[in-house]
Amino acid sequence: MSKKTTTTVTKTRNGGIHDVRAYRKACQWLDNHTFTNGQLWHVVFKGSNGVENLNREDYTVALDRLCEKLRDAGIPVEWKAAYEQCPTKGHHRHVFLLVEAADRKPVGIIRNRKGGWLTNMLAGFNLECWVARPQNAIHKTRKGHPKRYAYVPKTPGAMLDDCKEWLSYAFKARTKEGVIGPIYSSSRKKAKKPTAKALDPATMVAATTNEEQQTGDTMTPTTLAEAAFIHVGAIYEDAIDAGMHLGEVQQHLGKHGIYKPMLAIRNELNNLYCFYNYVYMHPAPPLMSYAEIDAVLVKPGRRTSPGNQFAHAV
Repeated sequence: MSKKTTTTVTKTRNGGIHDVRAYRKACQWLDNHTFTNGQLWHVVFKGSNGVENLNREDYTVALDRLCEKLRDAGIPVEWKAAYEQCPTKGHHRHVFLLVEAADRKPVGIIRNRKGGWLTNMLAGFNLECWVARPQNAIHKTRKGHPKRYAYVPKTPGAMLDDCKEWLSYAFKARTKEGVIGPIYSSSRKKAKKPTAKALDPATMVAATTNEEQQTGDTMTPTTLAEAAFIHVGAIYEDAIDAGMHLGEVQQHLGKHGIYKPMLAIRNELNNLYCFYNYVYMHPAPPLMSYAEIDAVLVKPGRRTSPGNQFAHAV
């Protein structure tokens, strides 16, 4: 697959592939999946009742709830997703779910029926969705009926090729302009250890998936951002491997010269580095109240001088 990769789905009005490297990884994801009966579903999330929803936390947690529902039903699931900003559809998110349907079928869960579980769950996050069907006749049933999903074989062939074509829709160039923040994310994404010398924290910039070509030994803003992303991700990963709660994660970042408010840490772990559920399972302990601090100060046997009465406060 060359750097000029294009697909039938993305050419002409869709402007070609927006991020070739991200699309390549997505194709490798399909090539290397280990599911016995892999089904590819395309679910599009957007604001409900015609109101644009720009809150990424809503999209993140809603997708997390859907995946939890599937896994609780004994249906393993992985996904690739992309945010878009459309003049007519507004802010929305394309999610391609790859599910294991060998033992249980996901159709009862991935169904945007009014009053159904998925519809009601999304409404709690001010979202709604629609399920886009594959268009190629190769994915129809033997009787010629359209399916809601595409079967993803593990061997090369026309059906797998068309799954990649369908998947490319999330990587089209059209409607990517105007998206604020990272565009692409994945359930399998995990920060890697940095292989080069760590960057000075003063040079850290926000990560982006919009790539520019690197020429010679010159580091472009995009490659600098990518290195910063990997560096910070490795620090997060060390903290998570150690089982730190969010307060300790914040202190761990500070030891490396990276100072972030708690809200930013929660957002990055959830949305940028895709360590889903960690922020909910490892919350920071509540701050001490004045009464608790007073109890520490007057603890029997504790000696404090009048001029340094808070010296031993924890």
